[in-house]
Formats: sequence, C-alpha cells, structure tokens
Amino acid sequence: MAHAAPKTLHALAGHESPDHVPDRAPDRTGEDFLDLTAEPIVGFDAADGLELDDLEPVEAIDAHDGPGHALPPSGALASHDEVVRAVGSLVCSWGSLERTTMDKLTAMRLAAGDVRLVGGRMRPGMARLLAELRALVSMRDRHDKQGLVVIAELENHIQRIAQFHLLVISGFQASEADILLCRDSKNSERRISLADMQREIATIEMIKERLSAI
Repeated sequence: MAHAAPKTLHALAGHESPDHVPDRAPDRTGEDFLDLTAEPIVGFDAADGLELDDLEPVEAIDAHDGPGHALPPSGALASHDEVVRAVGSLVCSWGSLERTTMDKLTAMRLAAGDVRLVGGRMRPGMARLLAELRALVSMRDRHDKQGLVVIAELENHIQRIAQFHLLVISGFQASEADILLCRDSKNSERRISLADMQREIATIEMIKERLSAI
C-alpha cells in the first residue's frame, strides 16, 4: 500500500505545494527584448546616440578655489611684497647701524691707544655704544663741543628708531596690503605704512654717515 507523502509546512499553512512552480515570463533576448514600438526618448536618437555639440560645457573647478582660497588682486600682492622687503631692509639697516657705531668706537680707541674689544664678551646695545662714544668724543674734543651736539641730536633719532624697530619686530600682528598692524607695549594698535618704514630706513643711513664723520 502506497503511503501518501507527508504534507509540507506550505501545505499545512494553506499554500501551494513547492512542487508547483508558477509560470515564468518567457525569456526575451535580442530584438524581442527591445520594444521597438515604444516612442523614442526626446532628445535621443537610438541610431546616432548623443551628439557632443548638444552637451553644455562644464567649467573646470580648481580645488584651491573657494571662499577660503580666494587670491587677492595682483596690486595687493605687490604691495605686500614691498612691505615684507621693507621690514627686511629695516632689520638689516639697524644691524648695520650698530656695526658702524662699533667700528667708530674701535677706531677711536685705537687712536687713543686702547686695544680692548668694544663690549667685551657681551654684545652691547645702542644705548651703551652711544654712551661710550659720547665719553670718547668729550675726551678727544675738550675744547670743541660740536661733536657732543651732533651725538645728542643723533641719539634722539636713534631712540625713536629703536622704538620703531621694536614695534615692527616684536609687535607685528597682521598686514593689509601696504600696512602693518602692530601692537605696542600698551597693547594699542599701531598702523605702520610702507612710507613710514622707508623714511626710518633713510634716517638710519643718514645717521651712519654722520657718525662716521664725527
């Protein structure tokens, strides 16, 4: 006696038997897969494809472009470069002034028979150099005070330039085209222009010439 096959879970649940496979849609290959009777897509020719002339050109995008990478105008860059060069010239001119003063003191010492090095082991500042220069000139020209008058006049210029030099080097905060934004010892904002630095550099050169002529 043949036994009936046990019912599966699908049969118990009221579903069709797994042996029953629903009808599948017929395979459509080749031309049967394409619906040639459908209306063509607007703007697309199945025979010719897309025309390159119909495509709108896309503007090239630079990764460095954008709000955070916008380049300033060329004139602003040129002004900024001039300011940077002026700062370098100011630093070099101030160092050259110190060297000129030390050379003047050395020459005066040698003339007086003193062969000691100016400043000894410590690098002297401009205030000390001027004090020693004043002392040497007063001993050399005891009856002529013109040299001391010149030194006093130059000292006033040197003190002002020393403060200016310190402000630029130690107080720099930012730059705007040909303007340096600095902070002084009282934390007050000071705006230094390119013309200001050029004027002080020219003054330093004048002081060097007059010091050498004392």
